[in-house]
Amino acid sequence: MKQTIKLFLLIILFFGYPVISFSQEAEPAGETKLGKETGLPIPRYVSMKATLGNARKGSNIKYAVNWVFTKPGIPFRVLDEDGGWRLVETQDGVGGWMFSSLLTGKRTVLTTSDNTPLMALPMENSRTIALAEEKVIGYILKCELDWCEIESNGFKGWVQKTNLWGVEPEEIFE
Repeated sequence: MKQTIKLFLLIILFFGYPVISFSQEAEPAGETKLGKETGLPIPRYVSMKATLGNARKGSNIKYAVNWVFTKPGIPFRVLDEDGGWRLVETQDGVGGWMFSSLLTGKRTVLTTSDNTPLMALPMENSRTIALAEEKVIGYILKCELDWCEIESNGFKGWVQKTNLWGVEPEEIFE
C-alpha cells in the first residue's frame, strides 16, 4: 500500500523561513516500502555528515530552504527519495529535502529527556556512568532488544531504547 506523507506549514520563523512538519500514515503490518533510488527501507534513519545542510521545500536546489542544520551527527528519519535527494525529518518533525551527500548511514540517536542515564551494562541496576541532557547526540555502537550501546562526548555506555530517538524498538544490530 502506498505510504503518504502530509506536509503542514506550521509557522513562519525568524527571517521568514517556514518550518514544515511531517506526519506519516503507518504501513500495514507485513508491508515494507523500499526507496525507489536506493532500495533501502522507508522509513529509515541516517545522520548528517556535513557541518552545514539545507533542507528544502522540494527535491531541487531551485526550491526555497526550509531549515538549515549546523550540527554533524543529527539523526534524521528518511521518509522518501527522489534522485539524489532524501526527504528527512528530525525528532521534532521539522525537515525537508536534503541532498544525499550531506547524509551518512552512520547511525546516531538523540536522548529524549534530561538526566538520561548512561549505564555500564544493559541492566537497570547497573552502575551509572553519566547523565545526559535532552537531545544529546550519541553514536550507536550496537543495539539489543531493549538497550543500545552509544558513545557521546567521550563517554561510552548503554541507554534504554525508550530514552532514545533514532532507533526503532525492534531493531537489533552490531
